[in-house]
Amino acid sequence: MIGNVRRLSVCTAAGLLLTAGCGGAGSDDGAAGTGKIRVVALSLGAPGDQNPMRVAAREFESRNPGTKVEVTMYEFTQFDQVVRAQINGGSPPDVVQTVLGYGNATALKTLAKANVLTDLSDQAWAGSIPEQAKGPSGLDGKIYAYPPMYGLIGAVYNAKTLKDLGVTPPTKYSEVLAYCSTMKSKGKTPIALGAQTPIATVFMSYALAASTAYAERPSFNEDRLTGGATFSGSKGWLRSLEQFSEMNRAGCFGSAPTGVAYQASLQQVATGKAGMVVNVIEGLATLRSMAPKADFRMVALPSGDDAATTRVPAAPSAGFAIPKRAKKAELAKKFVSFMAEDGISTRYAEGVGSVPVAGIGSAGTARFPAGTEAMKGYVATGKSMIYPSQYWPAPEVNAALERGLTGMLSDQTKPAEILKSMDAAWKVS
Repeated sequence: MIGNVRRLSVCTAAGLLLTAGCGGAGSDDGAAGTGKIRVVALSLGAPGDQNPMRVAAREFESRNPGTKVEVTMYEFTQFDQVVRAQINGGSPPDVVQTVLGYGNATALKTLAKANVLTDLSDQAWAGSIPEQAKGPSGLDGKIYAYPPMYGLIGAVYNAKTLKDLGVTPPTKYSEVLAYCSTMKSKGKTPIALGAQTPIATVFMSYALAASTAYAERPSFNEDRLTGGATFSGSKGWLRSLEQFSEMNRAGCFGSAPTGVAYQASLQQVATGKAGMVVNVIEGLATLRSMAPKADFRMVALPSGDDAATTRVPAAPSAGFAIPKRAKKAELAKKFVSFMAEDGISTRYAEGVGSVPVAGIGSAGTARFPAGTEAMKGYVATGKSMIYPSQYWPAPEVNAALERGLTGMLSDQTKPAEILKSMDAAWKVS
């Protein structure tokens, strides 16, 4: 659930047509410590030479004379299709950045299950991955990627906008509806929702489900994987979708959210036309680029009236993996090890606006971006949950949720119907 949030799009492309074991491991053409490697990554952070991926590549080259790192970055709108084709083709990249867990066609577990990634469990850095990040970074006890960054989903608001209106962010669900009523009376969109880009609705549903489905049953994801739970049987998931519907009927998302693009929803918050937007942590950097002098802050979106039950979605979001048929596998491993160094890893994560994974294991030392301090306590005290789709073994499950949420905005689908469609998608996955 990350990306260059200037152009976030649905990263749940259907089907991954990968042939398991299609070819053996690639062979290095020359000395392991020299030569050129190709790195394919998500388009994250600042553009141009100051992009954190390009900065890291230049430092690797300077440390390792005779090496060249060719970096190619893609937006989410392109990533799944392009990377899938490259990994399947005759010249896969040497290093690929993947979304962790399941959830889309080029997610780490999806690729590892297809047997197209290199097992990196023997690398020195593998043992230092925080416990919270190990699951999404591997499969069947093996580690397939180094995860430098930890993401969050919460309500991001423009502090000046709310202060000028005499409004404070809600801390209970009942206050959410009251907040929406107040903001509407002042001529503002309470919560900007760029539902033209379906992933925006998913952010909202994850934030609500954190304090309903996952507060009442923290093991829901694991139980769903083993068949011990279903979406349609979860009162918490049902309640979260009912809340989404209630908020829509109350006008929390404005008059026509399905006609609002993701970028436009951020502009609404940046310019003070909307009070807040539910977003991934990386979105703060985009908002600050739109309004450099504004004070943007992130808080939990409450979906209960007991603060003790409030949870936030928080998870390692992307990692660096090596395709099995990489031509420069040893140099690729050296590059991933370089990215795993504390200083490099931290600079990269901060450069893309995420929480560095270093220190997450003891969240008191984790470095959270400015404006997200209110989220730190949830991670530190275990009041967080992995992004749900990281446990969903096929893109179709998340796609069913996206379709259902979009339909609910126009009163075409009901919460229970969405959950049944998600269970149906799971069965055919």
